[in-house]
Amino acid sequence: MAFEYLKPYKEAMPPLTMQDIIDHRNLHFMRYGDGEIYAICGGNGVTNIDGHYLGFPDLQVDMLKTITEPKKSILYGLIPIGAHAADKKLDLSGISWVYGDVWRDAYDLGLIPSFFDWLEGKDVVIVGPPHMKRLLSKVSFSHVKVDGKNCYLQKEKKKEELLRLTEKPDVVLFCAGVLSNVLIYELTESFQKSYMLDVGASFDPFCGVISRPNHRMEYR
Repeated sequence: MAFEYLKPYKEAMPPLTMQDIIDHRNLHFMRYGDGEIYAICGGNGVTNIDGHYLGFPDLQVDMLKTITEPKKSILYGLIPIGAHAADKKLDLSGISWVYGDVWRDAYDLGLIPSFFDWLEGKDVVIVGPPHMKRLLSKVSFSHVKVDGKNCYLQKEKKKEELLRLTEKPDVVLFCAGVLSNVLIYELTESFQKSYMLDVGASFDPFCGVISRPNHRMEYR
């Protein structure tokens, strides 16, 4: 992580791996990249890499709260590009950050299939876009569908959908852009005994979607 713009956060960011997440029982994990940082700063009329608009005023309020009122039950992951976006715009020193690109690293190392193996036999919910249903060939899960664009606007509906679950699942995986951060933050007390993990776009290639430069087709 030889990025000058990570200072002064670099020294305070311990490494994190996929195995660390698995071994940390009932972990709640959120990631902050450039899209999340832009949302905290008001969006400036931009969209993220997946086309989600980041300028909704309520989104800024919700995202800002996640870092100005951090919760001890949540592990905060900072992605290097997020630190770059925050440089000179946002003070991130109040958070005990860990290295946040854990899922990209796991994908690049070919470890995502072993994560699917770990999910086997667990009660799993995935909050993500329609193409996530293609993962059913690899993982058994319940699908809380969100729109592929601007899914933040579905916040209250999806929050209620998760709260209505009769039994809390073992694992809730979020593939919903900035909505992932907001939902994990707001639901952490209700899902204390569940893993709640923001996995970003790391499953996309296994659904036949190439959404990041490091992705290659994994869907069979």
